[in-house]
Amino acid sequence: MKRKILVLLAICLFAVPAVAQQADSITVTPNELAERIIQEAKKHLGKPYRWAANGPSAFDCSGFTKYVYKQFGYNIPRTANHQGEQLRPVLGDMTSLQKGDLILFGNHWNNRTIGHVGIFIELTEDGRDFLFIHSAHGGVQISHLSEQYYLERFKGAVRVIPDFIDMEMPSGEPMKADAYNGLCAPQLDTLKLGENDRRIIMFGDGKWAYVEADGSVVTPDQSDRIVLGSDGSWFILRGSGVRIPSIIESNEAAHAYEAGVTSGTSTDSGPVYYTVKSGDSLGKIATKYHTTVSALCRLNNMKATDVLKIGRRLRVK
Repeated sequence: MKRKILVLLAICLFAVPAVAQQADSITVTPNELAERIIQEAKKHLGKPYRWAANGPSAFDCSGFTKYVYKQFGYNIPRTANHQGEQLRPVLGDMTSLQKGDLILFGNHWNNRTIGHVGIFIELTEDGRDFLFIHSAHGGVQISHLSEQYYLERFKGAVRVIPDFIDMEMPSGEPMKADAYNGLCAPQLDTLKLGENDRRIIMFGDGKWAYVEADGSVVTPDQSDRIVLGSDGSWFILRGSGVRIPSIIESNEAAHAYEAGVTSGTSTDSGPVYYTVKSGDSLGKIATKYHTTVSALCRLNNMKATDVLKIGRRLRVK
């Protein structure tokens, strides 16, 4: 009898983690997941670079990308070279990039091999440059592709999460969706109906419904989207969901570090200024205030090559 009780107790104990793991997860769209990835990456701004470091107190470049993605249940390769070789390549120009893609750069001693990696954040307004977050000499920071060092070594990008599907359709425009990395748009104003197809009604606000055989109109779940092929045929494309661990903010050391980096900065919406001290550089100041060298230069009407004078008052936000 005692043995049976012990066996049952053991079964109960081993069952608890599985239940907890099941409950401690959520399903999000790829777009929402990408936003969470960038938010997680930005939590580590200013943390030091150290070769072969895997975090969370210090990182090298690929240790940083691997750590960030691991928080969302993705076990990507450890090195920049393997990340570039084994993950899905992003085809097309810079407009094909989506938030969360891994940006690849050549080695500083051999540009033919991948030696550095970062995480894509967004294109600039002119579409000719983009921001990415990475761990480099100087720590975790946000940089621009247009910075000469990175522009000369840019090798492309790879994707970890599913492709985005544009869920916001401008009113009055034909509905379209990005399926299999290609836009499908209607060429005709009528649809070619197959034997099992239903007639579709498109509304001005972008919503749609279909007509049943008996003439009744049915409005489906509007999370579905219709793709119209160039031959006039159509099919329903459902937005994919991604199941990820639910991240619980429990790392007090990380919070203490972040508080130390941001202490002394203003939290209101007005301008924030910093007085240059001995040993400062634009890179160090940019890292401290979670911004970029380019942004500092624009705010202060200066160049990245300008000499910083001790006592100079710089606007940082």
